[in-house]
Amino acid sequence: MDPKAGGGEEDDCVDSGAETGGSDYSHVSSTSSKYGLNVLPVCLEYPGWDGQSVPILYVEKAIHTSIVRITEGEYSIEEAQDPFLVSIHIIADPGESRPLQEAIDKVLAWIHPDLPLFRVSERRACRRRRRVPKAAQPALAVVLFLQEEYGEEPILQLHRTLQRPPWRHHHTERVPGKFLPYLPCSQDFFTLAPGTPLWAIRPVHYGKEIVRFTIYCRHDNYADILKFYELILKRSPSQKKADFCIFPIFSNLDMDIQFSLKRLPCDQTPVPTDSSVLEFRVRDIGELVPLLPNPCSPISEGRWQTEDHDGNKILLQ
Repeated sequence: MDPKAGGGEEDDCVDSGAETGGSDYSHVSSTSSKYGLNVLPVCLEYPGWDGQSVPILYVEKAIHTSIVRITEGEYSIEEAQDPFLVSIHIIADPGESRPLQEAIDKVLAWIHPDLPLFRVSERRACRRRRRVPKAAQPALAVVLFLQEEYGEEPILQLHRTLQRPPWRHHHTERVPGKFLPYLPCSQDFFTLAPGTPLWAIRPVHYGKEIVRFTIYCRHDNYADILKFYELILKRSPSQKKADFCIFPIFSNLDMDIQFSLKRLPCDQTPVPTDSSVLEFRVRDIGELVPLLPNPCSPISEGRWQTEDHDGNKILLQ
């Protein structure tokens, strides 16, 4: 969709979201030029978090980085904007990576046709999955906020896409606040495969379209996890409530990319997505590692693996 530039989303959109990857990086350079970046795609293989060697492509170096200047009082802070600061890497069973990647790319194209935030790779062999209760809450989600400027049909069309294979319905939640007449006061969540993020779409009544990665946190761990991701991202949330916060990742005239944390009630326990992992690009990783609460292990040159307080595995590069 071709959103108009502007403000942001209404409060009724601030309650769920979040995710990253993309295995075909043939379009990285054109994508990056839109964001004011020139990047070098690099191919390598590294031992995956499940113990198997995984070929990947990733953006290694930003030649030119767009700068946004934030002035606070008499202080001026310059923060480099990197649209690939957060991404999601999904590991599929043999033969399944292509349809999953195509399904993700097709959905993301509604916001921008070349947005390599998700990468799908394959395991060398299928593995037995641990049983997860059907009602379990996956810890990772991606919410796409789409402009309603062009009417209801585009949003309904995407909603229908998420109801067809390889997508499958996961659960439905009640949503506070006003929804549009053509949508019920509920939020449908979908998924592609076991152990991968939840996906949802929501209309934006004004402002820009948004890709939001969300981690659902255990109630008692929320404060610690917030500090953990402040350390990883080297920034504070732009919006912060007792049970929800949003970190700005990237913004231009058309869209925003966000990372958020959602605190679950005491009686809900999020389940880490064992077939997907968040990747973060970090600077000065040698200085960061000693500050992390859990062990951080190198898995290849310049790439480290650790986990947050809820056991969500993350990759640092």
